[in-house]
Amino acid sequence: MRGTFLLFLFFIIGITAGANNDSTLNVPKDTFNLAEHFSRGHVSGHFRNFFMNTINEGSLRDYWTNAFGMSLHYESLSFKGFMFEMKGIFTFQTFSSDLNKKESRTDEASKWEIELYDVLDRNNKTDLDRLEELFIHYQWKNSFIRYGRIPINSTPLLNQRDSRMKPFAFEGFHGNLKINKFISGQSIIIHGTSPRSTVEWFGMNEAIGLNTNGVSKTGETADYHEFLNTHFLSAQELKFETENLMFSYWNFYLDRVFNLNWGQIELKNKSWKLGVIGLHQLAHQKQSNLNVNNQYIDPDGSTGVVSSLLERKNKELAVAISNTYILGKGRFLFPKELGREELYTSVSRSRVDGLGKSSISNISFKYNPHAKKELEFDLICSYVNTPGALNYQYNKYGIRDYFHTVFEIDYNFLGKLKGLELDLLYIYKRDTDKNSLTETAAFNRTNFHQINLIMNVNF
Repeated sequence: MRGTFLLFLFFIIGITAGANNDSTLNVPKDTFNLAEHFSRGHVSGHFRNFFMNTINEGSLRDYWTNAFGMSLHYESLSFKGFMFEMKGIFTFQTFSSDLNKKESRTDEASKWEIELYDVLDRNNKTDLDRLEELFIHYQWKNSFIRYGRIPINSTPLLNQRDSRMKPFAFEGFHGNLKINKFISGQSIIIHGTSPRSTVEWFGMNEAIGLNTNGVSKTGETADYHEFLNTHFLSAQELKFETENLMFSYWNFYLDRVFNLNWGQIELKNKSWKLGVIGLHQLAHQKQSNLNVNNQYIDPDGSTGVVSSLLERKNKELAVAISNTYILGKGRFLFPKELGREELYTSVSRSRVDGLGKSSISNISFKYNPHAKKELEFDLICSYVNTPGALNYQYNKYGIRDYFHTVFEIDYNFLGKLKGLELDLLYIYKRDTDKNSLTETAAFNRTNFHQINLIMNVNF
């Protein structure tokens, strides 16, 4: 892995030096030969320093760590509409508590801090590089197609979620078609992924289930990793958007596993925004051929989700109320190895994946001082009501009722320090379940404070 990243780094340095030594000015588009196009490509990236500290309740063990990393991105000039892009990233641990030291009363170690490194190799703190992007891109007017290791940020389920040191990364095809001023469509097919907080690449069948598999609907430990025989995930969107109206329809199909339809509509003006999301999920018939413990999704059930948003804003303050309801005879499911859901109630360190017959209610505040537009304050208060930790049919991970608070301060520097961004993210999670709480159920899951300090230098 380290050799791959060093090769990429030398490539970037070489083409940058070539660009700096070339004195040609005012270059017309699509006129250079191939070598000149590579030497005149654009280089960007960022440095990131991430400190995280999880403080568990009482005498349960706390954890803290500091990670530093860098990403480099190269984009060639256009040559007859064709472009080449690549991106590499590395991370290493600068200082830390022992993230592998277990809490003796629960026999578990760090959950959150290890996600800054490699969750599949907890002892790896130095060899943490990854060739994250490597693809060919063809641009035609406002439409494009690309293939290879590609970035995906335009879907409500399959996404990079760059909130650790390494985001989700994908391998496959992405096409975007701009039909007219208001209508667009896109198609995505992925056959490989490198999940967030990992360094290796996997085929789809190998990737799904790398993280914890939870429990089956009978309450036994689920084990679907490499039992699904799935080869790809496809996602297609048709979108209509004007200044005040947006409608989007998505279809997600995970080969031999499930089909999911997602519809979203938003109405807005300068002061108000109203949004509704509705989705429906069905299992593929192939799931019926598997043992219950090897099934990813219950073939006998189906799930519906409704999420709504009402927002009022002025030039400085936005206040929003949002709700999500999970309905039907099954759980809402999307592989943790491929991204996370972006419902109106989605917040940091909280997921609805694996839940059925549940509800989430949020109230949020966003403040941008008029005199200090580079500064932003965000406060989100969320309440999650589950069907009960032991209701296995509707609760894959044994999640209890809880109250969740997220407070964030983000500052983007201007002037001579432009490119520097500081972010403070504070999270508090409190158990509200009526049933007694054990130390095992609490540790790293609820009744904790978490402080995140992130510094980015973008260039």
